[in-house]
Amino acid sequence: MLRTALFLIITASPSFAWRAPNPVITPAGTQSPGLRVETTTIANGGELVVFFEKLNAQAQTGGNSEIPLLAVLRDGMGDGDPATDRLRQVWVFTYASPSPAQRIAAGIPFFYHRSGLDSGSSTRPPRPVLDLARPAHGLWPGIAFSVVQSQVLDPVGSLARLTTHAYGGNLGEYRRTHVAEVLDIISRNPGQLASALTPDEIETLEGRLELSSKLMGGLVADESLPSVYSHALEQRTENRGHNWELLRQTAEQNGLYFEPLHLDAAPDSFGVIWMAQKDAEGGHFFDGQLLHIANPFHDEGIRSWKGYSEEWTLDRDRVRLAEGMDGGVSVKMIPLAVYALDYPGVPLLLIDFRHASHPQHTERRLRAVDDVTKGVLGLTTFGSISYFAAKTGFLFVHKKHGAATDRPSRRSAFVALRHALATGDSLDPALRRDLEACIEKLDVDPVEKTWDQEVRAAWRQYDALMKFAADPDGLAKTIERDRVDEYRAATKGPLKRMVAAVLHPHSGINSEQMAELSRRRQLASSKRQRTDLPDESAPVQVAANPLTSSTPIRAAGGGRQ
Repeated sequence: MLRTALFLIITASPSFAWRAPNPVITPAGTQSPGLRVETTTIANGGELVVFFEKLNAQAQTGGNSEIPLLAVLRDGMGDGDPATDRLRQVWVFTYASPSPAQRIAAGIPFFYHRSGLDSGSSTRPPRPVLDLARPAHGLWPGIAFSVVQSQVLDPVGSLARLTTHAYGGNLGEYRRTHVAEVLDIISRNPGQLASALTPDEIETLEGRLELSSKLMGGLVADESLPSVYSHALEQRTENRGHNWELLRQTAEQNGLYFEPLHLDAAPDSFGVIWMAQKDAEGGHFFDGQLLHIANPFHDEGIRSWKGYSEEWTLDRDRVRLAEGMDGGVSVKMIPLAVYALDYPGVPLLLIDFRHASHPQHTERRLRAVDDVTKGVLGLTTFGSISYFAAKTGFLFVHKKHGAATDRPSRRSAFVALRHALATGDSLDPALRRDLEACIEKLDVDPVEKTWDQEVRAAWRQYDALMKFAADPDGLAKTIERDRVDEYRAATKGPLKRMVAAVLHPHSGINSEQMAELSRRRQLASSKRQRTDLPDESAPVQVAANPLTSSTPIRAAGGGRQ
């Protein structure tokens, strides 16, 4: 009951051989076009599954044509039975533990600039972002840090509040952002993982990654992960469809044009607002409340535009015609802005082509307000009920008027666009260059790295992890320790487990215990399959999804469509 209640709350808000592992490449015919899978056998029955993503020619660094994204350690028990397989540690290669210099930069108050510092050249094995054997690991330290922050550090003074809030906020946001980045990539099409993971494993992996950003997420039971997985997918689809239609209608009302930004990695997550250059010659009604851009119909820069543009063919009703169709008029189209459609509530302005620093200044202003209220004034939602009520009401009204008030989601949208630009070849090269130049100006996180640094760090961590996989005291030992802990948890009480951990910290697991552990895993898998069976008495409802990656909606505006 407790775990069920926590889930509802969270969703609303044995031998080792010294040998190098041999990677097994999944046949190309079974892989998705965007991802490559590499499976490495670990000495004692485990597997390390690594997913790579292809880079476009402009984003390649150091001769690397792809970037390692994600690695998952699977404990297969060495018996060849999928029912006894369990996923363990998860690594996200685009996230690297910050260096000491990055940590210092993270603690500087009101420092809203990318520091340009790298995460170092350490060859140590990377730390996993998630341990599926211990999903609650880090829960109590996180709660303890929050208590120390509010009861010890905050009363010291504004300087202590500013530095500690900046330090914890920047480092935590950096980690959450890159976990969300990989989660967004793999959740768009579960088939991207199906060549290496089973459907149950995909639900477990994506569900735990989704919950990793929530304080109490580790307490959600494994039985609830399919619900977490489906709820997150439904929420993303709902946000995308709502923002898509809202932005399209707003563009039409203002005499502008909406087109999806055709990115291979995110074909329906970003939209572009265009205008016909000839429309700048006359006045037109314009309401910029939702668009958050200046009136383009009175902008001299549009009339003398020298940036990127396209030639469209429009019919008499100002609807764009397909290329090669007759009966239209050729019109020069100017891109005005790019919006993230996955942001909850409203489309999020990411790029303003006429005023490239506009989104950056908006982000800095929002962060400054947050830092002043928390760090300088010492106002927190936990410490002041009146402030909590005032802030909640203000944000509610502000959001209803089209404001973007969710800082982690704003950050995730920026990283998602930067990643999508680097991993596809569908855009015009000139448009890609303009987008990349604009999106880099939006980076105000002092811990974040440049794209080149991120690719180098990802490969550095991949190489270190592969060496750790080949070491008999590396991943093989990790799997062995996890099996011992799992067996003790299944056969001993909390007190006996504590005593065993103290008296026998390096004990292994014998063949009889392995057999018992295998039996218990098979039993748990059988129980889960019976639970997943549909209720034959329940009616089956099929709802069409208007937004899919394979068939994106084509919407073109223009006021009188």
